[in-house]
Amino acid sequence: MKNALDLPLKGLVRRADNRIIIQQPGYVLDGYDLTDFYVSVVADDVVITRCLLGAAGNFTVDQQSGSGLTVIGCDFDTKHVASKQMAFISGRDGTLTVRKCKFKGAGSDCILISRGIIEDNEFSDPWGRPGSHSDAITVSKTTGPVAIRNNRFDWRALPGAPGGPNNCIRVSATASAVVRDVTIERNTLVGGTFPIQAGVDPTSNKDTRCERIAIRDNVVSGWGKSMGWLYPTKRAADLVCVGNRTPDGELLAA
Repeated sequence: MKNALDLPLKGLVRRADNRIIIQQPGYVLDGYDLTDFYVSVVADDVVITRCLLGAAGNFTVDQQSGSGLTVIGCDFDTKHVASKQMAFISGRDGTLTVRKCKFKGAGSDCILISRGIIEDNEFSDPWGRPGSHSDAITVSKTTGPVAIRNNRFDWRALPGAPGGPNNCIRVSATASAVVRDVTIERNTLVGGTFPIQAGVDPTSNKDTRCERIAIRDNVVSGWGKSMGWLYPTKRAADLVCVGNRTPDGELLAA
């Protein structure tokens, strides 16, 4: 694993204090220990792969501008360090692909996405800072289609954690935003207050919309049993919800 201090202080890819700034389109950041750093991406088609990342910054990896960020084969772990972390990865309005990564000890959310693909990842050990609203994946607006597939979530509350987990997957249009064309399929979800939410945030105004959401062929267990597995209010009017089961094969009604 390479040392982040070996990255240059100047240039299109550079280090500034505990921040890594990538301004070079197509740059590949491969194999660095970045546990004490956060990464700002301001270029298109950047790849971050085989890196270790922690709780530095509001966002550990932030696609501040540009599009096409790919994060693959990385490990994210706060190690329960107190932080101001809002999410491990923020895709903002650009296309984001997150694949084959592991996320542990999230102080708040793991991934904020508005367009792209999240697949073949593992989410576990939700720690939560006090007052946090800890979701593994959050979609609060979309700028293009979103696919969330083949991921594994263990989002059960941990003894002694300062903040409890919320949802494994939260698709919730907020504040006049539009969320559409989101597919959630073939995931394994354990825990969460609700494993999945798919609709309009109950506090949002009449201009907020959520439509064309599909939840298919997921395996769901271990949520807060006093409630259903799917958030009950203000769901997308045209929600498609089929083929979802418990680990024992029992079909889950929406």
